[in-house]
Amino acid sequence: MTAREYHDRTAHSPASVRTSGHTLEWDIKPFPFKVYTDLAAIALPRELDPLGTDTLAALADPAPAVSSLGLSQLAAVLYYAAGVTKKRTYQGGGEILFRAAASTGALYQTEVYVAVGEVAGLEPGVYHFCPGDFALRRLRGGDVRAALAESAADDSIRRRSATIMLTAIYWRNTWKYQARAYRHLFWDSGTMLANVLAVGGALGLAPRVLTGFVHGPRGRARAGRRGARDARRGRRRAARHDRSRDLAVVLVRGRLSADPRDPGRVPAQHRGGRARLA
Repeated sequence: MTAREYHDRTAHSPASVRTSGHTLEWDIKPFPFKVYTDLAAIALPRELDPLGTDTLAALADPAPAVSSLGLSQLAAVLYYAAGVTKKRTYQGGGEILFRAAASTGALYQTEVYVAVGEVAGLEPGVYHFCPGDFALRRLRGGDVRAALAESAADDSIRRRSATIMLTAIYWRNTWKYQARAYRHLFWDSGTMLANVLAVGGALGLAPRVLTGFVHGPRGRARAGRRGARDARRGRRRAARHDRSRDLAVVLVRGRLSADPRDPGRVPAQHRGGRARLA
């Protein structure tokens, strides 16, 4: 199926909305948070200063680049991009935890990870961000920036203090929207990316968005064929952005890499479980 065919088949029309026989099965509604039950939570600072910068101004004229990235700055980016900002309780006890970035159906299928290289207050490693308890959990230790730079075909990531990675749990959205979930992922993640760009710009982090990602052996083979060209482009981009080395954002298709030799594998003990937050 081509992208155009997918778009046409999943487009809404008055007829498709009226004739759809899909019903919601509330007993199997996906849990809105991914929880790593066997990993210790690293609480993020909750005392965050309001950002007084106008959104468009932050995008058009970012603040001067800072010299380093600290835990409080990273917490601010995560909160304003994906944090819980409001709770609404409904008659009967149901509640929705709304987040900074809107999501179709308030289902929040986009997950956020952070590859930390040099962040004051955090050891290098790969972390999962949970908005439910506003905490990070470290999935693996060590500096993975070199492997991530290779996977994204962009050498500048090697010098970035941190890289935010977005992945998806499609079931959260397909539960309600079925085949449209794939297109919703890019709507929802795009909103989150816009927030990251605005907040990062206001904080002087000069964020960059990378949407290309080498996934699997075939992707690595294709990247190898164009590797020299991409490396040259990456070095030129890095030279242009050398003053702004603090934050990058990668939109990942597939699962998070837990092994630099295999971008698709996550150790079984580090896969998220369905559990209620404390």
